[in-house]
Amino acid sequence: MIKEALEFLSKLQTFKNPITVEVHGTPTQDQFRSAIAAEAVTWINTPYRANGALKGVGVNCAQFLFCVAKNAGVLASDVPLPRWYTPQLATNSKEERLIAYVTSYGATEVTEAQVKRGDIVLYKSGQAHGHAAIVLDWPQIIHVLPGHGCQMGTVDEGKLGSFSRRYFTLYHPTD
Repeated sequence: MIKEALEFLSKLQTFKNPITVEVHGTPTQDQFRSAIAAEAVTWINTPYRANGALKGVGVNCAQFLFCVAKNAGVLASDVPLPRWYTPQLATNSKEERLIAYVTSYGATEVTEAQVKRGDIVLYKSGQAHGHAAIVLDWPQIIHVLPGHGCQMGTVDEGKLGSFSRRYFTLYHPTD
């Protein structure tokens, strides 16, 4: 797992130090997306913790998305952490809370064909979408699972392959 993360980071040759991406002015699309992916891999091996939001200590999939985007500089520093979330809600509730989270932070839906590095995959694991991942290089993702923590995988690996998916991006080009 660590070897895969290091290999991925070495692919981000745009930056001298891909873990700490500093962009002055408006980032290019590649800089924007690479900053998200580089931050995401720094969370590998963080344990799963319901409603956790601390790298190396504990996180769940919703807070993982938020923390990565915030640490990568994609979200403003004063944006509040998502309110309480648990994937169990998606199993028994039709309310699309996870979709509401990502869209409240400016994410817009894209098609699978449009998915790029740094985009978000939401999985419908019950009556609503209840699991989230960040795309590294399609179909490679990074996500947080109970019992496994933050890890790399593929978009349709294991049980994930049986769930329907929706895709979102935080990247919005400026005119």
